[in-house]
Order: sequence, then structure tokens, then C-alpha cells
Amino acid sequence: MGITFEQPKLSRNQRNGNAVFRVTLRVPYDEKEIVKKLGARWDREKKTWFVMIGPTRSINPFIKWIASPVLC
Repeated sequence: MGITFEQPKLSRNQRNGNAVFRVTLRVPYDEKEIVKKLGARWDREKKTWFVMIGPTRSINPFIKWIASPVLC
């Protein structure tokens, strides 16, 4: 399971040219409170932690929990 980026469906008011991505994280159970305090959320259906990354939130605090970085 590697890193995944999903662009959520945005309303017309949210489509202003700023990209927002959902990044799935691999978080050990004993570190779940740490990512929760950093702003990550739990997806009950997919049973994974994720964070929304965009112009107002950096991926940097979550680097530790990204399984495999994306090289461009």
C-alpha cells in the first residue's frame, strides 16, 4: 500500500483553482493519536487514515506516515 492522492468532489464555490488532495497515510495503531492531533482523519469505510492537503495545509508533518513517496 503506497501513497494515494484523490481529488475530492468540490462544490462550485470551492473550485477556485486551488488544488486539494486527499492523502492516505499508513499509521501504526500506537501512533494514531499523534496523527489525529496533527489533523488527520479516519475513514471508516476504507479503514485508513488520511489528510487533506492543499494551499492551507502542508504534507510535511505527515511525511513519516507516507508509505512510499511519489517521484515526479
